[in-house]
Amino acid sequence: MRLQPNLHRISLEQTAFMPVLRKAVKNFGAATRMSSLLMYQQIADAVGDAGYHCVLLGEGADELFWGYPRHLDLQQSKRHDAGSFARIWFGDYQNKAKLFSSEITSELNDQIEEISNSALKEGYEAAIDHFDLHYSLEPLLRRADHLLMSRTIEARTPYLHAGLGMLASRSTRLADGITKAPLCNLLKKRLPNWQWKPKQHFRLPFAYWPKAVQEMRHYLQEHCESLRNIGLVNLTPAYIETVDNTQLFTLTTLSLWQQEYEVNL
Repeated sequence: MRLQPNLHRISLEQTAFMPVLRKAVKNFGAATRMSSLLMYQQIADAVGDAGYHCVLLGEGADELFWGYPRHLDLQQSKRHDAGSFARIWFGDYQNKAKLFSSEITSELNDQIEEISNSALKEGYEAAIDHFDLHYSLEPLLRRADHLLMSRTIEARTPYLHAGLGMLASRSTRLADGITKAPLCNLLKKRLPNWQWKPKQHFRLPFAYWPKAVQEMRHYLQEHCESLRNIGLVNLTPAYIETVDNTQLFTLTTLSLWQQEYEVNL
């Protein structure tokens, strides 16, 4: 497949994983489960090195037009209670909360159920929009802003301007198992041969990066005690050796954030 003449590839190898992650967490200023943080850091550095100071981003399209797999799961769900809604959104949050003391675990679970109940009072679709805005789009916009501004790059988000958000909420956003239906229909009009494909998440390929995964496990084993001291009282070496890659990444960013900002906590 021939690349477009003005298309530039930006590489990120697993050998650079930890140095880039440290830099990205420092610029982002928080722990996160978004492994795309590293790709954004590489993009910011590449755009900055090229001398540009403004970029266009596609942030908001998936939230406004319902482009994530969870939107299909929410549409197909037969249960609209707070617990089911929260599990589709946050995954197995109840088990993850068990890293804390029993008191904090109970409090966290109650808070998640409370915010889910509160959102659902406005209606199921309104609850989805509320969660999209606060727990998906807001972190993504912070990710883009903090990492790009670390290189003095302004980001522009066309999907969030010119009333497009209002138009999106009035349209049928899912149709026959297809996400972002209005945008798909527009593309089909302009490109008749275009075919819809399921969303591919913008994440690190940990399944193909065993050295990076092992590096995280080794790092967390060394810093397990410091994480226990800030509240993860049930974090153990055995848990670190068996936990999935997403949770492993989240804990690694938490530890790096702690090292970077603990003096200010």
